[in-house]
Amino acid sequence: MLLIPKTSRLTFIFGFLWIVFVIIRTRLFFLGEQYQLALGILHKISILLGILAINFLYDFLFKNVDVTKASIYKFVTFSFFIFVSHEPLITIIKKGLFFLVGNGEAKSVFIFIICPLLTIPMCISVGYFLKKNTPKFYGVIKGWR
Repeated sequence: MLLIPKTSRLTFIFGFLWIVFVIIRTRLFFLGEQYQLALGILHKISILLGILAINFLYDFLFKNVDVTKASIYKFVTFSFFIFVSHEPLITIIKKGLFFLVGNGEAKSVFIFIICPLLTIPMCISVGYFLKKNTPKFYGVIKGWR
Protein backbone atom coordinates (compact mmCIF):
# COMPACT_ATOMS: atom_id res chain seq x y z
CA MET A 1 0.00 0.00 0.00
CA LEU A 2 2.92 2.36 0.65
CA LEU A 3 4.16 2.00 -2.92
CA ILE A 4 0.84 3.06 -4.44
CA PRO A 5 0.89 6.72 -5.54
CA LYS A 6 -1.10 9.10 -3.36
CA THR A 7 -3.60 9.92 -6.14
CA SER A 8 -4.52 6.28 -6.75
CA ARG A 9 -4.90 5.67 -3.00
CA LEU A 10 -7.23 8.66 -2.68
CA THR A 11 -9.14 7.53 -5.78
CA PHE A 12 -9.71 4.13 -4.21
CA ILE A 13 -10.60 5.56 -0.78
CA PHE A 14 -13.09 8.13 -2.07
CA GLY A 15 -14.56 5.68 -4.59
CA PHE A 16 -15.00 3.01 -1.93
CA LEU A 17 -16.53 5.47 0.56
CA TRP A 18 -18.85 6.82 -2.13
CA ILE A 19 -20.19 3.34 -2.93
CA VAL A 20 -20.57 2.50 0.79
CA PHE A 21 -22.52 5.71 1.48
CA VAL A 22 -24.78 5.14 -1.52
CA ILE A 23 -25.53 1.58 -0.38
CA ILE A 24 -26.24 2.72 3.19
CA ARG A 25 -28.46 5.53 1.89
CA THR A 26 -30.35 3.11 -0.35
CA ARG A 27 -30.82 0.68 2.55
CA LEU A 28 -32.16 3.42 4.85
CA PHE A 29 -34.55 4.57 2.13
CA PHE A 30 -36.40 1.27 2.37
CA LEU A 31 -36.45 1.13 6.17
CA GLY A 32 -38.99 3.91 6.49
CA GLU A 33 -39.68 7.59 6.86
CA GLN A 34 -38.18 7.85 10.35
CA TYR A 35 -34.76 8.13 8.66
CA GLN A 36 -35.49 11.23 6.55
CA LEU A 37 -32.90 13.41 8.31
CA ALA A 38 -30.22 10.72 7.98
CA LEU A 39 -31.17 10.22 4.32
CA GLY A 40 -30.72 13.92 3.60
CA ILE A 41 -27.33 14.01 5.29
CA LEU A 42 -26.17 10.79 3.60
CA HIS A 43 -27.35 12.12 0.23
CA LYS A 44 -25.27 15.27 0.60
CA ILE A 45 -22.23 13.30 1.79
CA SER A 46 -22.56 10.86 -1.11
CA ILE A 47 -22.66 13.76 -3.58
CA LEU A 48 -19.47 15.24 -2.09
CA LEU A 49 -17.73 11.85 -2.04
CA GLY A 50 -18.81 11.23 -5.63
CA ILE A 51 -17.35 14.54 -6.75
CA LEU A 52 -14.08 13.77 -4.98
CA ALA A 53 -13.98 10.20 -6.33
CA ILE A 54 -14.52 11.31 -9.93
CA ASN A 55 -12.06 14.18 -9.55
CA PHE A 56 -9.29 11.91 -8.26
CA LEU A 57 -10.18 9.26 -10.85
CA TYR A 58 -9.79 11.89 -13.57
CA ASP A 59 -6.38 12.90 -12.17
CA PHE A 60 -5.33 9.26 -11.98
CA LEU A 61 -6.46 8.38 -15.52
CA PHE A 62 -5.24 11.52 -17.29
CA LYS A 63 -2.15 12.37 -15.23
CA ASN A 64 0.31 12.53 -18.15
CA VAL A 65 -2.16 13.09 -20.97
CA ASP A 66 -2.71 16.24 -22.99
CA VAL A 67 -6.50 16.15 -22.79
CA THR A 68 -6.94 18.43 -25.80
CA LYS A 69 -5.33 15.74 -27.96
CA ALA A 70 -7.21 12.84 -26.35
CA SER A 71 -10.19 11.28 -28.11
CA ILE A 72 -12.35 12.00 -25.06
CA TYR A 73 -11.84 15.78 -25.46
CA LYS A 74 -14.82 16.16 -27.79
CA PHE A 75 -17.03 14.88 -24.96
CA VAL A 76 -15.32 17.00 -22.29
CA THR A 77 -16.41 20.13 -24.15
CA PHE A 78 -20.00 19.26 -23.22
CA SER A 79 -19.34 19.02 -19.48
CA PHE A 80 -21.05 22.30 -18.61
CA PHE A 81 -24.04 21.43 -20.79
CA ILE A 82 -24.30 18.08 -18.98
CA PHE A 83 -24.16 19.93 -15.66
CA VAL A 84 -26.94 22.30 -16.74
CA SER A 85 -29.24 19.77 -18.38
CA HIS A 86 -28.83 16.50 -16.49
CA GLU A 87 -31.18 17.06 -13.56
CA PRO A 88 -34.55 17.14 -15.36
CA LEU A 89 -33.52 14.30 -17.65
CA ILE A 90 -32.18 12.04 -14.91
CA THR A 91 -35.38 12.58 -12.89
CA ILE A 92 -37.52 11.55 -15.88
CA ILE A 93 -35.35 8.49 -16.56
CA LYS A 94 -35.32 7.49 -12.88
CA LYS A 95 -39.11 7.76 -12.55
CA GLY A 96 -39.58 5.86 -15.81
CA LEU A 97 -37.26 3.05 -14.72
CA PHE A 98 -38.98 2.76 -11.33
CA PHE A 99 -42.29 2.55 -13.18
CA LEU A 100 -40.93 -0.20 -15.46
CA VAL A 101 -38.96 -2.33 -12.98
CA GLY A 102 -40.77 -1.50 -9.74
CA ASN A 103 -39.39 -0.73 -6.27
CA GLY A 104 -36.89 -2.66 -4.22
CA GLU A 105 -33.43 -2.36 -2.80
CA ALA A 106 -31.61 -4.19 -5.62
CA LYS A 107 -33.70 -2.42 -8.25
CA SER A 108 -32.85 0.96 -6.72
CA VAL A 109 -29.12 0.21 -6.86
CA PHE A 110 -29.55 -0.95 -10.47
CA ILE A 111 -31.41 2.26 -11.36
CA PHE A 112 -28.82 4.37 -9.52
CA ILE A 113 -26.09 2.83 -11.70
CA ILE A 114 -28.03 2.84 -14.98
CA CYS A 115 -29.44 6.40 -14.83
CA PRO A 116 -26.13 8.25 -15.34
CA LEU A 117 -25.13 5.76 -18.05
CA LEU A 118 -28.29 6.72 -19.94
CA THR A 119 -28.40 10.42 -19.03
CA ILE A 120 -24.85 11.46 -19.96
CA PRO A 121 -24.92 10.15 -23.56
CA MET A 122 -28.37 11.68 -24.02
CA CYS A 123 -27.16 15.07 -22.75
CA ILE A 124 -24.11 14.91 -25.03
CA SER A 125 -26.32 14.02 -28.01
CA VAL A 126 -28.72 16.89 -27.34
CA GLY A 127 -25.79 19.26 -26.75
CA TYR A 128 -24.14 18.18 -30.00
CA PHE A 129 -27.40 18.62 -31.91
CA LEU A 130 -27.99 22.09 -30.45
CA LYS A 131 -24.37 23.17 -30.98
CA LYS A 132 -24.46 22.06 -34.61
CA ASN A 133 -27.96 23.27 -35.57
CA THR A 134 -28.60 26.25 -33.26
CA PRO A 135 -25.22 27.56 -32.10
CA LYS A 136 -26.60 30.86 -30.78
CA PHE A 137 -29.25 29.12 -28.70
CA TYR A 138 -26.65 26.63 -27.47
CA GLY A 139 -24.40 29.56 -26.51
CA VAL A 140 -27.22 31.16 -24.51
CA ILE A 141 -27.97 27.89 -22.69
CA LYS A 142 -24.30 27.50 -21.78
CA GLY A 143 -23.94 31.15 -20.80
CA TRP A 144 -21.46 31.63 -23.67
CA ARG A 145 -18.89 29.41 -21.96
